[in-house]
Amino acid sequence: MELKIITDKDFERGYSIRGKLDGTFAEAEEFLGWVLDRNSKHMDNTKHFKEAIKVFTDRWNIGITTKYLKTITEDSDEKIKRSRIGHIIKRAGFKLTPRKRYYRDLRCVHGNINRLIFGKDANGKITITEEKRETVGRLANVFVGETLHRIMMPEEFQQKERRLAFLNLRGILINDIKRHNVVYGKIEGDEKRQEKAINKLKEKKEGFIPVRCKECNHQIKISLCPNVDTDKNEQLVSGIYSIVLRDIQEGIFLCYRCKKIKEEGKGWKKEKAINFLKDLYKQTKKEKSYLGFDYRDFYKEYCFEDKEITCGEVRDKIREFVISVELETKMTIISNKEDIRIQIIKNI
Repeated sequence: MELKIITDKDFERGYSIRGKLDGTFAEAEEFLGWVLDRNSKHMDNTKHFKEAIKVFTDRWNIGITTKYLKTITEDSDEKIKRSRIGHIIKRAGFKLTPRKRYYRDLRCVHGNINRLIFGKDANGKITITEEKRETVGRLANVFVGETLHRIMMPEEFQQKERRLAFLNLRGILINDIKRHNVVYGKIEGDEKRQEKAINKLKEKKEGFIPVRCKECNHQIKISLCPNVDTDKNEQLVSGIYSIVLRDIQEGIFLCYRCKKIKEEGKGWKKEKAINFLKDLYKQTKKEKSYLGFDYRDFYKEYCFEDKEITCGEVRDKIREFVISVELETKMTIISNKEDIRIQIIKNI
């Protein structure tokens, strides 16, 4: 959960997060614009920026460019806008890669023409008396190219670097083959593809299919049935395994740990939440401190359940925890839209 240090003015008026990532595209775009807003620079929005980029990439399959970020940033100062975008990209650990974009657009096409001026000669005959060089323009639907800078995930950047290194190595080997006139076998695929193929062969030899739990990404091993064509028992087991495998991939069947938490865990993690509030008070060094956080983050961190809940309900629950440890006179809990704000008063 991300804690934000706020001022007393922020505590009074609140700092509401604009937009949300689990809503429509317009709401997600508004959220990303809020992350880049310089008025929210007192908060570390690196985490929010990473989440927003992941949502745009995974949910809508959109590659985010710096040009797009500039269009959704409300700041009118171009210098501050560029600085803010560059700073948050660097803090998030992302890389930029150039991409060429081509599209059709109406543009003014310039051209030079020779304009002939006619007149009469001494005999009264019409003839060309002068020739002028002029520049004219017209609107035309043409192809336009521009260079954009797309944001790359660290994993994607490393994969690209490995791919380039492999291609360079292959080029060097091919040049050596040509130079020494030696014939070798064909070099096909890349290192990652070869590694995957080797791992699959190993998994088949070990007798299981590895899949990942949708909740915690823990590996679940599904046994193979090598004699499924001849053994009736293995035919029955194979059918059951295929159903389980499908349920795991769809997130219906979870690993033992996640299943246990989901079945037994109900309500709030009271002790954990109370210890969090106690530590918050102990670590405060000023007479008055102001902190804020998103109510959804607190709910995910300190509640077993996963259901729709309002910010007011989370605020009231935190107040109950504060009263239970007799800190109600030292910690004031209020809410503003999607934010929980805490004022801590400590006699030093």
